[in-house]
This record gives sequence, C-alpha cells and structure tokens, in this order.
Amino acid sequence: MNAQKQAMKNTPPGESPVSERGLLEEFNIPPHIASFLRENAKNIIILAGCIVVLILAWSAYDHYRETKQDKTAALLTTALSEENKEIRAQLLEDILQNHSGTDAAVWSELELGHLDYDAGKFTEAAEKYKSVLGKVKAKNPVTPLVHYSLAHAFESMDNMDQALLAYQNLGKTTGFEDVANSAIGRIYEEKGETTLAIEAYEKVNDSTLTTGWVKDKLAELKSKNTTASITNKE
Repeated sequence: MNAQKQAMKNTPPGESPVSERGLLEEFNIPPHIASFLRENAKNIIILAGCIVVLILAWSAYDHYRETKQDKTAALLTTALSEENKEIRAQLLEDILQNHSGTDAAVWSELELGHLDYDAGKFTEAAEKYKSVLGKVKAKNPVTPLVHYSLAHAFESMDNMDQALLAYQNLGKTTGFEDVANSAIGRIYEEKGETTLAIEAYEKVNDSTLTTGWVKDKLAELKSKNTTASITNKE
C-alpha cells in the first residue's frame, strides 16, 4: 500500500501511476476476470473446498465398495467349493442375506436356484431365477444363463408357455439365438404345432448345426407337412 502511494507521488503530472501487478496479472488473466476472482475469492474457496470433500467422499465410498466386493467374492468361492450341499446352501444363504447388493449375492441366489432345481424343487428354483432377473441388467453376462435356467425349470414343471417365453427372452441376447430357436422349435414340435416348429428351426444358423439334428428335424417336419397337405386335399 505504501509502495502504491509512493509511486503515485513520484508519477509526473499527466501520467497514470504504475499499478502494482499481482499473481493473477502475472498469469496474463484479463483484468475483468482478475477483478471478479478477487471479489468472489471467499465463495470460490468455499466451493473448491466442497468439491474436494465430495471427491474424497466418493473415493472413500469407492474403496469401501471394492473392499466389500473382494470380501464377498472370497466368501462365494468358499461356499462354491463346499461339497456338502446343505452346508453350501447355508453359506450361500448367508451371503445373500448379509451382503445384498453385491455381485456375490446375485451369484449366491442363482446357485441356490440350481440347488433347488437339482433337488427337484422346480417352483422354488424358478422363483429364485426370476428374483435374480429382477436384480441384473439385460446386458449383464449372467442374464442369458438365468433365462436358460428358468426355461428348464418351467419345462420340468410342464409349463411350456412360460418355458417358451423364457427361451424367447434368451434369444434376445446376441450369441444365444441358435440355442433359443432350437429349443423353441423343439417345444412347438412337442406341442404338435408343426408350422411354428419349422419356423423356429429355420432361424437356426447352419454353421452351428454340428450334429445336423436340426436339419434332420426340418426335413422330417416338412415331409410330414407335405404328406398331411396331400391327405387333406384327397
């Protein structure tokens, strides 16, 4: 301040005093921006502090999530390696109840569904599979596996309409179209709906027919359709 007064005293008449340059001017900040920053310095500092706090809080939460995922993954590995099915089921149930919201909890519920299916409890298995589907996104890698398992559970209950729906949902996932369409064709064939069975079998990609059974089925069904058509005309 004294330096500025001295500069004004030493300034010849008719000339402007040389203003003191601050840090902002050293960085070539435009004067109007530098003025704004000085006038709002307190608010800017408070805002910056809030942002730092948010970043630290998010980092801490992220670390917590990673630590929890690692812990539950270890618990899941232990449960799946247990040979005794009753103990395995209890370990999986503990993960499901105590660590909800984790990937391990989703896999635990899926595995509990498999245990129910193996025990012939198809209704319970289907309920668990549907519960898992409600917790995962369509693009989750586990989703097609759940649709496939759900379809098998419904087939085991002779609920072919629901099985068809599950296979149709499976067919919406890239890479599983052929598995879905071959199963849909088989179900329609069992229901005696030959035309729909042929339509489903024809959607199966030839490159995946390593056994050729779908081609054989198509030839058989088309032959039956032709024979039935000729008989009806007679």
